[in-house]
Amino acid sequence: MGRILFSILSFLIHFIKRKDEHSLHSPFLFDFYNKTVKLKKQFVSEEFENERNSLFSSGEQITLSQLGAQTRNFNSSSSIGNISKSSLSDVYQTAFLGTLVAYLQPKTILELGTSFGISTCYLSKYAPTSRIITLEGNDSIAQNASKRFQKLGFDNITLIKGNFDDTLHEAISSLPNLDFVFFDGNHRYAPTMQYFNVCLAKSTEESTFVFHDIYWSEEMAKAWSEIKNHPKVLISIDLYYFGVVFFRTNQPKQDFILKF
Repeated sequence: MGRILFSILSFLIHFIKRKDEHSLHSPFLFDFYNKTVKLKKQFVSEEFENERNSLFSSGEQITLSQLGAQTRNFNSSSSIGNISKSSLSDVYQTAFLGTLVAYLQPKTILELGTSFGISTCYLSKYAPTSRIITLEGNDSIAQNASKRFQKLGFDNITLIKGNFDDTLHEAISSLPNLDFVFFDGNHRYAPTMQYFNVCLAKSTEESTFVFHDIYWSEEMAKAWSEIKNHPKVLISIDLYYFGVVFFRTNQPKQDFILKF
């Protein structure tokens, strides 16, 4: 099945099965949903959206290297505008990340896939005391994001450039644990599972892992299915655009399909 057709069919199935906060009987999950998903529009930053629009209109050419599965194929050189229009999450998806860290207030945040740094900005703004490590495989895109962080005055972000296979272990080696991880850098089954298992070793019962584009392809859907069924994952939330998992040991194992 083609990737686009798979995503459409997956959305239709999700649309039929999804529920809202009234299906959540756990006080923790009810509170979580109402203070994150339901509030995402309130967390939209005009400043960051201006940055996004500047990216969309940019004709600057940059050199690309393909390290992971992308939303579309580009030539070795393409404009920032074309790349960002295809690769950046939409405004409410990035704002949702802001609601998550504002609610959870993690001490450590790891982002696999900086891209142009818009999502990283939302993470930094709404978790200003967190230590944020973000990994980006493409050097030109990483340089663009780094300039954005400096321009906006974010000093709690460490950007590491290079292939995740080479940088992930080193990036987390100094961290006692991972409180929040956002997986958005490689939309293939094997790397997703590899990075999940590496990060799992640093997880605690208070950790939250977030996976983007869980229905981007059959490979990603397979990875999401295995992740949510992992014995250490006790709560999984399918929001179609995101998969969110918790490791809270005081909760029975549950899986939810909820409206985003």
